[in-house]
Amino acid sequence: MSIGVGPGRMFFKLLATSSGATALNVAGSSSTGMVRFYVESTRPVEIERVCMSMHGDTPLSPQYFGAATSALTNGIRVVVTSASSGELVDFLDGVSITHNADWALLAGIDAMPAAATSAFAAAYMPVRWTISKAGRPLHLGSGEKLTFQVRDNIASSSFFHEMQAMVQGWYS
Repeated sequence: MSIGVGPGRMFFKLLATSSGATALNVAGSSSTGMVRFYVESTRPVEIERVCMSMHGDTPLSPQYFGAATSALTNGIRVVVTSASSGELVDFLDGVSITHNADWALLAGIDAMPAAATSAFAAAYMPVRWTISKAGRPLHLGSGEKLTFQVRDNIASSSFFHEMQAMVQGWYS
C-alpha cells in the first residue's frame, strides 16, 4: 500500500490546536474556555482508529485522572464538529472523560488486561480506540473535525508529562 494523498491513501495526523500544539496536557476551563484539539481534513477521510499515549512519573489509578489523586471536574469531551452545523456527534453521549478508566468508554475493554495493569503501575497508559469496531470507520467530510475538548486545567505534570492522540485512516 502506498502512502500519499490520493483515494485509498493512508492518513496519519496528530490532534492539534489551531496553533499546531499537539500536547493535550493544557490549561483548559469550562468558564474561561476549553482547549480544542482536532484533526480536520480538507477532503473526505475515513478515520479507522485513534491511538493515545499518556505518561507521567507516578503510577496511574483508574479512579483518578492522570497521576493526580483526583478526577477532573469538567472532563474531556470527544465530538465531531463542523463550522456550518456545529456539533454533529458526541461519542460519549453527554458524558465526559474525568477518570483514567473512562477511556474504556471509547476503547471498550471488558476487563483490565495484565498489560494495562502493568501499564498503570508503570505510569503509562496507552489507549487504542478502533472506531471501525463499532461497525465502520468514522467518515469526516471536508471541513468536519474530530475534536477533543479539554475543559479542565491539566497542564500540571501531576496529571501527565505528555498526552497525545493520533488518528489513523485513509482518504476516501
